[in-house]
Amino acid sequence: MGSSQTNKGTVAGVFPIVGLIVVGIIIALTITTIGRRRVEQFNHEVEVAAESAAASPPNFLDYDPYRHATVYTNHLVVYTNHLVVYTNHLVVYTNHLVVYTNHLVVYTNHLVVYTNHLLRPFITSNVLPALP
Repeated sequence: MGSSQTNKGTVAGVFPIVGLIVVGIIIALTITTIGRRRVEQFNHEVEVAAESAAASPPNFLDYDPYRHATVYTNHLVVYTNHLVVYTNHLVVYTNHLVVYTNHLVVYTNHLVVYTNHLLRPFITSNVLPALP
């Protein structure tokens, strides 16, 4: 009768830990999905802005032979800004990955400590062999 009560306690103790791990995974997936949607929305806005900029008619009355150099420089600045934005996104996502990995390590450590705590009565009563 004592063994079944201990098993119930073990099961009741393991389920919250597994539940926390599942909730952590769901939160990580949700944050990742939201981040991807924001990147897709940003890319769509950039495409729309590029299409609207390309749709303007040429101005033949105000000819500037150096206009193309200015336009190419502006394009270079825009692409460099996009590169900086994407690099910042990469840094943010890498930081999130480090944080989630740290959380996973902490939850795993808690699981080990809690499992050792649950097994302690068995080890001290010589039901199971002692762990090294």
